[in-house]
Amino acid sequence: MTKLEFEAKLNEAYDGVVKLLNRYINERSTLCFHCSNCGVKFFNKASYMVGKEHQRHVCNKPYGTVNGERTYHVSTIKKTKNKNGKGYIKQIIQQLDELIKEGVQPKSIARQLELNYHLVIDYIKGKEQRKEEVTAIELTEFVVNKRGRKSFKDPTGKLYFECNSCEEIKDSHSFQNLQIGFLGKHPDCKQCMSNKRVEG
Repeated sequence: MTKLEFEAKLNEAYDGVVKLLNRYINERSTLCFHCSNCGVKFFNKASYMVGKEHQRHVCNKPYGTVNGERTYHVSTIKKTKNKNGKGYIKQIIQQLDELIKEGVQPKSIARQLELNYHLVIDYIKGKEQRKEEVTAIELTEFVVNKRGRKSFKDPTGKLYFECNSCEEIKDSHSFQNLQIGFLGKHPDCKQCMSNKRVEG
């Protein structure tokens, strides 16, 4: 279809009310149009504008469905809040940690939090493995502050701290910088701080 053929079909379909605003390329291209009746600028495929009835522009109405029915609302899909968002996952992790600390059995944890039992087992195993990895490194006590907070060093000189909240020993990169903190680090690890923010 040439530009002249398309413009002739457009004028015939809309009685000259709808005008093409940019350069016509081909019938498959998406183009910008202006309707002088409803005053709306909109985009549509060239072939749709002069094609089937439900694909054409109708003032103040959205385009139709693939079944050939014209909808009365812009979208018929209701967006639901994503339950698997960052906040939700952090909340579940926090609850998992609390139940594990309390000594609740994995089956009970899975039932309470409505999680897969094997997922809970894997999480507990991973947590224990991370603890073992840190304890496997030969740490020597470096500095203890007045409040009893400890810092450690490994044979390479890498610095480790004990978290005030979860009481796990983690490397210095797991703690935020804090000028007035013990050795310039925050007393709580980043994970615990994040959990507290979620808690509100």
